[in-house]
Amino acid sequence: MLTETIPGAIVIVPPLLVLTCAIITRRVLASLVLGIVAASAIFCSYSPIAMAGHIGETLYAILSSPSKIYLFSFLAAMGTLIELMTHSGGITAYTKFLRRFIKTERTAQATSVVLSNTLFLDDYLNGLVTGSIMRPLTDSFKIPRIKLAYLLNSMCSPLGILVPATTWTALILGLFQTAGITEISGPGQVFAADQFITFLSVIPFIFYPIFTIFSVWLIILKPISFGLMRKHEQIAQKTGNLFGGATPPTGFETIETHGGSMAHFILPMGTFLITLVLAILFLGNSVLLGGANGFIATLNADPNLILKSLLCASLFSLGALNALLWREGRFSVTNLFHAALKGLMLMKNSILVLTLAFTLGEILEQLRTGVYIALLIKASLPLFLLPLLVFALATITTASTGSSWGALSILMPVTLSTLASLATGMPPFALFAVPAFFPTLGGLLAGSVAGAHISPITDATVVAAMSARANHLEHVRSQISYSIPAIIGACIALLISGLTYTWHPGLTLVCALSAGIAITAAGLLWRNQEA
Repeated sequence: MLTETIPGAIVIVPPLLVLTCAIITRRVLASLVLGIVAASAIFCSYSPIAMAGHIGETLYAILSSPSKIYLFSFLAAMGTLIELMTHSGGITAYTKFLRRFIKTERTAQATSVVLSNTLFLDDYLNGLVTGSIMRPLTDSFKIPRIKLAYLLNSMCSPLGILVPATTWTALILGLFQTAGITEISGPGQVFAADQFITFLSVIPFIFYPIFTIFSVWLIILKPISFGLMRKHEQIAQKTGNLFGGATPPTGFETIETHGGSMAHFILPMGTFLITLVLAILFLGNSVLLGGANGFIATLNADPNLILKSLLCASLFSLGALNALLWREGRFSVTNLFHAALKGLMLMKNSILVLTLAFTLGEILEQLRTGVYIALLIKASLPLFLLPLLVFALATITTASTGSSWGALSILMPVTLSTLASLATGMPPFALFAVPAFFPTLGGLLAGSVAGAHISPITDATVVAAMSARANHLEHVRSQISYSIPAIIGACIALLISGLTYTWHPGLTLVCALSAGIAITAAGLLWRNQEA
């Protein structure tokens, strides 16, 4: 069994198998199973008995993990809430309200983006709620499902990493602390800086999410359409088929809607948002509720804080909606059961894919695949290429392992140790004294989002496709072509940042952003004209 010795490049074979198999067969579940078997075979020295035990143990560890229990429970509860809001007429009423102001296809797409901006706190919440609200509206304007999935996926993670008050913020600040970014003097201090201020300073250099959000607005306002997305849009406008001419996937039908009002949407969603904030503050022992923790300490109080809070908010919202239905004389245990069953069935494929993806990611972590990839570029780096290479490394690692957060957990210590080795003197180091510190960290964080947008096995991709009720791999194929201009723009911006890191930071940033946006826009416009 593999222990400390990694057998070279063979550890990158399993993720390559998954990606290749998914592209060729378009079967995500089968591809993930193949990757799990291959990774376990390497780990267990190809012993069938050891492999069976190892896969079973890993799968059990995933399913019994508190974080995964909270996540899957939240998805099931949210699915139930969405279906019950649909059944009660709440989503229909809200859709009718929005339709008063939405008269064109372009406005419908823009509304989806604006709605995402109001639900930035968590990418799961963003994707699920925005998709459930906008799906009836985009359907009425014959917008294909993969276009809605693209709009969801292109906003959720970028907003999550750019807005400094999300679930991503908690992870990043925790990783900063672990890697030695702290104001508190001590043996673990490597960089003398406040973690939150450091993150705020890095945000302008997280180029790919910035260019992706820019791309979304340009695609909507121009409008721009090419590749597989163009094909789906043409079919939708001519025939009304929103799945590129294919038969709609089974299990996507919505349960019958009965008469309802805006209250059946506003009450549960208002309850959700209020309860979510209160749960975070209460479970995080915040000073705002009489506890002892400030903002950062609250977010870092419990690694499962956000998932716990999301689950609590979902359950309270379900209770509020059922209480309203009971008051109106419309409550039915049968309807609640059917909504729960329907919600669970809608989330079934997502939960299954996520379970397999988490299992593969766990085994790849045991193989130290991410570490192996990181070590390939850690030594003898030209300094001006460091931000660009870290971005490429994070993109490849995320796409291969299927986890943005897993890639960050692997690469953050490696990246910061590399940056520390470039500083002069002894720690703690001042951040501005470390060459290309902010662009390099920006490249790392940006790569964790870029990799998620080009991989079929990341959770954000799975949730976006499920929420839009779109074909999973069709969504991935179309999104890759739309992501490439932003990826190229990010590469150019990071290269400029590496070449000009000795300039004033503001000037470096202006040059990098201007060039990156220009390249991104040019790429999209060229593809549109070519189509």
